[in-house]
Amino acid sequence: FGLVYHQGHLYTGNGWKINPKTLQQSKLFPDADREIGGVVAVTGRGNIWFGYGAKLYQYDPKKQKLQRFKIIHIHLS
Repeated sequence: FGLVYHQGHLYTGNGWKINPKTLQQSKLFPDADREIGGVVAVTGRGNIWFGYGAKLYQYDPKKQKLQRFKIIHIHLS
């Protein structure tokens, strides 16, 4: 389970944004209620990446925009 603090908010690996001062919570992607772990990381530009449930998301906190990327499985033999 990932957890990152960025610009006054906590971001969890399963897609929740939490304001620790007010305890307000918001779901960043639709299946954030599922109880599976995920990873979360912040880039140097301030974007937040989530790897969650075989999905990859990028969240831009400045624009409050979420983008989902398709993961392509490549099998090498």
